[in-house]
Order: sequence, then C-alpha cells, then structure tokens
Amino acid sequence: MKTKQNYSKEILETLLRIEEELIKFNEHTALLYPLTKPKRSVTKTKSRDEIVMPWNDVEFINAWDTWRLYKKNTFKFTYKTSISEQEALATLRKIAGPNIKTAIKVIQQSISNQWQGFFPIKDNGQDTNLFEGVSYQ
Repeated sequence: MKTKQNYSKEILETLLRIEEELIKFNEHTALLYPLTKPKRSVTKTKSRDEIVMPWNDVEFINAWDTWRLYKKNTFKFTYKTSISEQEALATLRKIAGPNIKTAIKVIQQSISNQWQGFFPIKDNGQDTNLFEGVSYQ
C-alpha cells in the first residue's frame, strides 16, 4: 500500500518530467514560432535626391528641414514616401505662389502656431490674399 509520501514523490517526479518535456517543446516551437513577429520589410523610397524642391535656395531648404524636424518632434510624424513629401511641397507652393519669402513665412507661421499643415498667411486674424488672380488648382 502506498503512503502519502510515496504519492507525493510520484507526483513530484511526474511534474518534473512534464516540465522537462514542456521546456523541450517550447524550445522547439520557439524556433518555429517566435514570440515577436518578424518585421515586414517595407521599401521606403525616399531620399533627398528624389524630392524636387520648388525653390533651390538654401534659406528655403533650411526652412523645409526645420518643418520636417518640427513635425517629427511635435507630432511624431515623418513623411513615409517621397510622394507624400512631394505633395506637401506642392501644397506649400500652391499657398505661397511663386514667392519664396511667402513660402518661408507660411512654414514659420505653421510652426509658431503649432499647426500640422500649411495655411495662407494670416494678418491680424484676416486672410491676406497676396496673389490675386493666381489659380490654386
């Protein structure tokens, strides 16, 4: 007849065997199914060479770099593709018209007002129409 001590010993041995088997199983499945999902490789086609600046001026390029840094630090936003960055530049060009100084002011206004995008220059709360007759299409 088995005593309580014998049952306890058998249970303990059984538990140790199960634990060893689980460790082996986990090691095997960890190789097959890692806990962390592998990151998908997304090809981001974005380099400075692919971006066509509306103005090739050092002052404008510095303002644009400041804008990108502001967006990254404030909103944790980066342009994911060269296409999205190019479209943001096109929007800025539409708002500023042909004037590089206006474009820089638009960037500065957006940063100083903590905006996420570009808007026409405001003067005393009024929109100023700097480019009458210019089509923004």
